[in-house]
Amino acid sequence: MDIGDQNAGQDFTPVSRRYVWVIMVRSLIFAIPLLIGAGVLEYKLVAEDWISSGTILVPMGFFMVLFAFLRPFRVQMRIGYRMNADNIRIERGNLWRVDTIMPFSRVQHIDIFEGSLERLFGLSTLVMHSAGSHNSTVHLPGLPRADAEAMREHIRAEIRQDSM
Repeated sequence: MDIGDQNAGQDFTPVSRRYVWVIMVRSLIFAIPLLIGAGVLEYKLVAEDWISSGTILVPMGFFMVLFAFLRPFRVQMRIGYRMNADNIRIERGNLWRVDTIMPFSRVQHIDIFEGSLERLFGLSTLVMHSAGSHNSTVHLPGLPRADAEAMREHIRAEIRQDSM
């Protein structure tokens, strides 16, 4: 049974669809230098008559199209969260699924991170820090800024309520 099927009835909220664009731009930033390198390598090997034209660049181009234009949709669809009264549960991952439950009572502080790409698309990453060493920081990317701020305030209110 697929993990996505197990959670279908549990009301997981997906991250914003705009997060696809952030992943796509990051993927292109990674892919373009690789394609240029593959093109230079193929040019040199074709000039030496070691390979025929298209031997390296065509498969690499196909892989990069999959990587930069199809993978972002799958990544975005595989990140979800659910906030309860006392914790937040975040699931993410394609090949390796990670299911993290962060109790609000363990949260020490909360950050909202916005890189330049996130700001361009109006998105933020909610970062929760807790005590401990393993998984002491939990990231939830792809949230609209207003949603990230509302979640931060909700968690902050729960933390204050627990400490009183």
